[in-house]
Amino acid sequence: MPSRGVLGPVSFLSRGVPPGMPATPVPNTLYRENVVKAWGKADTVGGVTDSFNVTSVTDTGAGALTWTWNTDLGSSTYAIIPGNESAAATSDKIDNATGPTAGACLHHVLTTTTGALTDPNFYFILVVGDQ
Repeated sequence: MPSRGVLGPVSFLSRGVPPGMPATPVPNTLYRENVVKAWGKADTVGGVTDSFNVTSVTDTGAGALTWTWNTDLGSSTYAIIPGNESAAATSDKIDNATGPTAGACLHHVLTTTTGALTDPNFYFILVVGDQ
């Protein structure tokens, strides 16, 4: 039996996630707005190795991968946390020239020394926002 104030798996599933956050969110409480909407891991050639709500990934060139969501987000203003696994020193960014859309985003990996696009061993993504 879960301790007081802690939801176990069955009670969480039966109660669901509240429909919206109050003006002042309650600490340690799940709301639709703060639940992860998509996450994924993809290899350098665009193969998805593990994911949630990722329909596909497209290798769009060296150091560039487009993530496409199975269920679109509510707008293009969601939070995106990109990452990568690489032996070289790199940084990640979401392309802002095209900008994310409700249904996809373009992930870039760059070398920290020259800023050139470079392929990592793996790409990672985490998405939170309204859906």
